[in-house]
Amino acid sequence: PSDVRAVYLEENGILSAVKRGAMTVDMTTTEPSLSRQIYDAAKAKGQNIVAVFLQGLGAGMKWS
Repeated sequence: PSDVRAVYLEENGILSAVKRGAMTVDMTTTEPSLSRQIYDAAKAKGQNIVAVFLQGLGAGMKWS
C-alpha cells in the first residue's frame, strides 16, 4: 500500500497532475481504507475517481 499511496498522493503523484473535473480509474489492489483516502483527496481537488476491483485471474489463469 505504501507504493500506491505514493503514486497517488505524493507531491508529484497522479492527483497532482489530474485536472479539476477529470476522471481517474483506480485499478490497484489495495486496502479499502487507502482507496477511500485516494477518493477523498481527489474529491477535495474537484477530481472524479472510481475504484474498479477485478478478481478471478489468479496465477496460471488465462484470458479467453
